[in-house]
Amino acid sequence: MVATTFDALAQAAFATSEAVFAINTPTSQPAQAIDRLADKYTVSNTFPAVTTVQANADPFHKVVESAARTRELTSVLTTSETLLPAIPHLFKAASQRSAVVVHLETQERDKNVPAYADLMAVRQTGFAILTSDNVQSSFDLGLVAQAAAVQTSTPFLNAVSTGSNNKAGKKLNSDIVLDHQRVAPALSSEQDLVAHKDRQAAVSEISLSSLYLTPKEAPEGKKPEGAVAQISGEEIYSKVEELLVALQRQTGRSYRPIEYQGPAAPKTVVVSLAIGSSAVEHSLLQNHKDVGLVKIYLYRPWSERHFLEALPASVERIVVVEQAPAAQTAWTPLFLDVSASFHAADATWAGQIPKIVSARFRGTGADLTTADVAAALGSDKPSFVINPHYIAHPVLQTPLQDADVDTPYIQMLNQVFADRLNIENGIKTDSVWGSHQQSPEFGYGTLVTKVAARARFAELVSKTVQDSALKISEPLRKALTQWHLNRSDSKLAQRHGKEAVELLRASQDGLVGPVAEILAQSAQFVKPSHWLVGADAWAYDIANSGVHHVISSHADINLLILDTEPYTSRTQNPDNRKKDIGLYAMNYGSVFVASVAVYSSYSHVLHALIEADQFHGPSIVLAYLPRPDEENVSPITVLKETKLAVDTGYWPLYRWNPALEEKGEEPFRLDSERIKLDLQQFLERENHLSLIIQQNPDVARTLTHSLESEAKARDVALKKKAKDDFAKLMG
Repeated sequence: MVATTFDALAQAAFATSEAVFAINTPTSQPAQAIDRLADKYTVSNTFPAVTTVQANADPFHKVVESAARTRELTSVLTTSETLLPAIPHLFKAASQRSAVVVHLETQERDKNVPAYADLMAVRQTGFAILTSDNVQSSFDLGLVAQAAAVQTSTPFLNAVSTGSNNKAGKKLNSDIVLDHQRVAPALSSEQDLVAHKDRQAAVSEISLSSLYLTPKEAPEGKKPEGAVAQISGEEIYSKVEELLVALQRQTGRSYRPIEYQGPAAPKTVVVSLAIGSSAVEHSLLQNHKDVGLVKIYLYRPWSERHFLEALPASVERIVVVEQAPAAQTAWTPLFLDVSASFHAADATWAGQIPKIVSARFRGTGADLTTADVAAALGSDKPSFVINPHYIAHPVLQTPLQDADVDTPYIQMLNQVFADRLNIENGIKTDSVWGSHQQSPEFGYGTLVTKVAARARFAELVSKTVQDSALKISEPLRKALTQWHLNRSDSKLAQRHGKEAVELLRASQDGLVGPVAEILAQSAQFVKPSHWLVGADAWAYDIANSGVHHVISSHADINLLILDTEPYTSRTQNPDNRKKDIGLYAMNYGSVFVASVAVYSSYSHVLHALIEADQFHGPSIVLAYLPRPDEENVSPITVLKETKLAVDTGYWPLYRWNPALEEKGEEPFRLDSERIKLDLQQFLERENHLSLIIQQNPDVARTLTHSLESEAKARDVALKKKAKDDFAKLMG
């Protein structure tokens, strides 16, 4: 039974790989599919090495370096949002002739930056690209991709889109046939593996000048026998075609790299990538049976000759249907490939070149309706948008896994700080580079600008009150002076700022120069409460995630970091443990740290948030809110997980406030009642024993003598036993 798309992709990866990398993003966790994987069959009959990497830790650098060093068959499970930062590493993998296969599910991040744009951005990296529109074909093509990667020493990218309403890892209802144990050995052999590793061994260290072009060859005398420097796109195409035929013999499921469906002599043909083609295919079968469809499974390398051979000779009009990668793009990538095919040097098209039009759509292929397809077939424009009135599905702009994960804590922040609240990495921070812009470094960068603006405003107020030449009333001068002295105190700054604004507005007609500028920037009177909200993904690499930079900056900024890992599943992946951010921050001595759990103590969370805001310097609030890996989680389950974590000490409740140390008070306060009780009972037992020894010194001597005698007797017995066993062994 296949639970998610990643379960099928993981099965294909395990069946054909020696090393598997799972790249977790804030919105998808392919590593969970690996944890659920029960079948451990591989080509070499060994369990592949599994590595889980966070998306913000430059994961493809580790993938490419590992593949080059070990020369292992490597598979990667990820989503399309990790592709853009990986482009330099993809070029390098192609240059090194690594047998790397990237299995990815396309995932919409932003209505202005669709997943299709990420996929098209890597089409020139040297990776062969296979696309599919359902889980079954992605599984089949995943097996083919690894076999082709081995036999051609070319890295492959296997992309799948399973619907517009899909988020990565969505649960599936259809039955998927996972027959890898029979298919994988039929596609690739041990001899293919040895030949690939010989070819890869022939590629020496890549020089900077050849990194993005061709690999630097080893000296002629050092090449292994049969090593090949380059392989053409036609050879890769032929190999994929050969493997698809072998797949059909084994399973009965038929694919072609470029596949034509429809009548024998159509006048109109629709061309589409396999990814996102289901809605178009369904509409043509139901309502436009006189129109043909060319479905592209193998998009890279692009073969002009095979594309023209797939087209019926009767075609007069070609409609290229693909997702609009960006609003400012004049011509889409597939349209350019189709158009160029008729003008290629080896073009075999004998008749008149058909009219080619570009029909772009917004959203995903599954969002297309029958009316949209009809509009595409009926339009005479050379380039147009099929569904101009499409309304994008709302995309979650938060670094958390689900929309309701951070709700309790965000609500508390809004209630406590109201208009002063400023969440730096909140809504509308996503960009073309993905969700990494929600990192602490990004929020810190935007904060610096706002802090500098308020500092300039404070300097303006200071110069104004000291300038005796300015004619301002004494009450206004006093209000501005009091605000400047107390600008770091949120309550006093708000009180004196409000008073100053009222006085400024009362004499608004006569305001000129710096006084008028102060009124224009009156919003700066309020001391904002700056917060960054993040997930426990930041804890896997404190330096790379940017947490270290914020802590060491000594800036007055607050971090709210949510940990959603349930107590009952804490040991599922012990090799990839999170770092203790709280302990790390306390070592600095100048950072406020609190560990809280809203379902354990609501008042404790309130105290921690208020103290964090009042502390002048970096503050970190570690907030626990378990999110079990299942649908429709009940509040009772969350409460039980929280109670287990807090009572066992897995999630201690505490506050560390360095400001108290300056007042001569203890900076650390343990707030976990259960731990405090256990500690108190332990200390009471220790104190009771100490009192007995003080009152009866003979008891202490007796206990000490008894323990020494027992230890000596046991030591003698062990030595005698060892001596007897040695004599028996030698005898």
